[in-house]
Amino acid sequence: MKKFLIFLLFASTVFSQYEDSGKRGLYFEKKNYTDSPIPTFAESAKLLPSPILENNPELVKLYWAAWELAFDHFKRPPKGSPFVSNYIDEAFAPNIFQWDTFFMIMFARYANHIFPSIQSLDNFYCRQYENGYICREIVEATSEDFVFEGREHTINPPLFSWAEVENYKITGDKSRFAMVLPVLEKYTEWLEKFRRKENTKHNLYWQTGLGSGMDNTPRSGSGWVDMSAQMAMMYNDMALMSDELGLKEKASSFKEKAKV
Repeated sequence: MKKFLIFLLFASTVFSQYEDSGKRGLYFEKKNYTDSPIPTFAESAKLLPSPILENNPELVKLYWAAWELAFDHFKRPPKGSPFVSNYIDEAFAPNIFQWDTFFMIMFARYANHIFPSIQSLDNFYCRQYENGYICREIVEATSEDFVFEGREHTINPPLFSWAEVENYKITGDKSRFAMVLPVLEKYTEWLEKFRRKENTKHNLYWQTGLGSGMDNTPRSGSGWVDMSAQMAMMYNDMALMSDELGLKEKASSFKEKAKV
């Protein structure tokens, strides 16, 4: 009987992690898509940063080729999709990926005045579960979660805040912080509840090889240094966001969480 009760408790915990109440995007204020034109590389190249590398013309050529590729991957949501913003697409599969999107934003942010690629993250925020969970991969055509080899692999490194803060360093636009902070707060609640290994000496967070984005470095165990460092970074980023918004008590709370 005791084993059966333990099994029931375990099963209820596992299923509650990914329980979909049907209420998505509760914590993100942008609810509807507003159409906006997709810029072309030809008309926008003159507005992009221009590198000066007189001794390396091949690198300059590569630079512009990379931008041309990026412009080919700026997309509108499919017709009828619940997505709320245009986005930059990785073109690997007919899905959007957190991991890929974070890193594409790192260079695309320099074209924010042409195409605000940071809004690509809106399509993850608007699909957040009521309990805070955000799937790492979402089908573009239907906006449903794409689950590969089990739900435990559907959490990517928590780098939303990193992308938001790095984008802010270019744009100086803190209005996004007010929009995304409620989303990130709820997301960290979920991560604390389901990705922190309590009652251990290390008290760290855990990941899976596939979820970590580094599929070729399989590891086991419950104390992942990279995931734990990313959580500390996320709390520090959220503290910065709160400071910029004048939310001093909240900023102090996040700074303390980053230390734990």
